Amino acid sequence: DLLAFLIGAITVFPSVQGFCIYTGVAVLFDYIYQITFFAACLALDGRREEANRHAITFRKVKAKENSAEKGTAYRLFCSGGNVERGESRAYEHPTKRYFTKFGRVLAKA
Repeated sequence: DLLAFLIGAITVFPSVQGFCIYTGVAVLFDYIYQITFFAACLALDGRREEANRHAITFRKVKAKENSAEKGTAYRLFCSGGNVERGESRAYEHPTKRYFTKFGRVLAKA
């Protein structure tokens, strides 16, 4: 897209030229944003998930099957984390199994 807009910037029509320059610069800044700030936010969110912390309050949460003694509101809004090691077997999504098995191969390609 960036290349198409930058090529369009050399046209003779002033309105198309202005649009293409503006949009090309916007696409470039969006790309820089995506590979820096947004990727860093995703990495930090992954750390939060791995530590079983709530998305808003950052407090530790229990797995749904370990929060039976808590109230309904807690089970709905504040549970769902990973099962702690040794407590019980957590459900493993097929996509996770696939990428655990073949992720190293795909990353090397």
